[in-house]
Amino acid sequence: MSVLNKWMQILFGIAIFTLPFQVHVLAYQTTWGRGFTNPYGSIYFTITEFFLLGAGLLFLASRIKTRKRIKIGDAGFFLLMLSIAFLTTLSLYLSPFEDYTFHLFLFLKISNLILFYTLIVNKVLRANEILKIFIFSMCFQAALAIFQLITQSSLGLGMLGEPYLADNVAHLARFTLNDSSIIRSYGTFSHPNILGGFLVTSLLSTLLFSPKHKNERSILLLIQFLGILATFSRSAIFALTVALVFIYIWYLKEIKNNKIIPISLGSILLIEMFYLAFSRGFDLLNDPAFIERINGYKQAIEIFEINQLGVGYSHFTLFLDQISQTPLMPWEYQPVHNLFLLALSEAGVIGMIGIVLSMSYIFYRIFHNRKIFLTRSQNFKKRILFVTFLSLFLISMLDHYTASLDQGRFLVVLVFAIASSFNANPRQVLPIKRGASLKKILSGRG
Repeated sequence: MSVLNKWMQILFGIAIFTLPFQVHVLAYQTTWGRGFTNPYGSIYFTITEFFLLGAGLLFLASRIKTRKRIKIGDAGFFLLMLSIAFLTTLSLYLSPFEDYTFHLFLFLKISNLILFYTLIVNKVLRANEILKIFIFSMCFQAALAIFQLITQSSLGLGMLGEPYLADNVAHLARFTLNDSSIIRSYGTFSHPNILGGFLVTSLLSTLLFSPKHKNERSILLLIQFLGILATFSRSAIFALTVALVFIYIWYLKEIKNNKIIPISLGSILLIEMFYLAFSRGFDLLNDPAFIERINGYKQAIEIFEINQLGVGYSHFTLFLDQISQTPLMPWEYQPVHNLFLLALSEAGVIGMIGIVLSMSYIFYRIFHNRKIFLTRSQNFKKRILFVTFLSLFLISMLDHYTASLDQGRFLVVLVFAIASSFNANPRQVLPIKRGASLKKILSGRG
């Protein structure tokens, strides 16, 4: 391996590992005039993007030197990505908010996502290596989340982006249990729900890489599951529950004669349900988070009615004052918690139709592509990729960070690019031992 390729892999590996860390610099802020920073109307460059740019420059130099063709992964996925990038850019052009510097920075953000996709499908690191780095990074986050819940405080990792957590800090995500206010775990993310979504993705991804040591996978799964519980994120736990139900149904014939797996999966589902019932409750009509989401849905419709061509990608919060009848508090300036409605308000009907068609295409391509020709282990990988996308889809129906924040967008592209590589060539992506069964995989021997 050349020195160029070695440094390219190192920089890209660091970019993957640092995805969860909230380390960034403010590059630009729109003319806001509210006396506080709007994170959705500001441009931050993250530590991940700095390492990604370095890996991208070395990748370009390597391709020029060796004259190797740049791969695009699955052609359908690649065209879909370009189409979404085009619609997003078009929404900026049509936006009534005329801040061209802000629009230019947003275009650069879109370009970073395309670069991220390109490095993955060109195997700067193999998919198995990418997931391994990502999983171990998220296990660190899970362990941090567990300690945050136990100590009810941050652990002094502010340099890595850990928020300051303490009883006297207002507006932290909390829940009430027996008249006690409990702080939910953040890891190094800006909200527990984002940590929960990342952990769901990493937990499912843990089923796709081959461990070197016995019980390694089981230990990783346990740590991440406990981390998810520490976030008390209903969207994450709901998405994981649906994913596990799908896996259970698909492998019912294989596991029906093995009592351990049904009992294990059933226990996990019961733990999740009771955990949510005792910690967050099911009184949705009086739940602040539920009320907030309903109000957000109404705001999205009102913004669309005022600007039917869309207000522009990442512009939702900049137009909230136009439809609000009362002054908003700083924490109320946030995008609607639903991907379809966010697309409708920011990119108009075309944007919403684009998201619907994109989701439909992704699910179809992952689940049906080369169905007849896949081996047993390849079919398992395909199903795990399917439920991983399904989890992200469900989370996107209940939250906005997969489209509105750098970390969420990179998470989606990470899974999207690996699925694209798998569809292009299932034999060379995500090596699991030939003929692995669900029993072996869950026990750490597959």
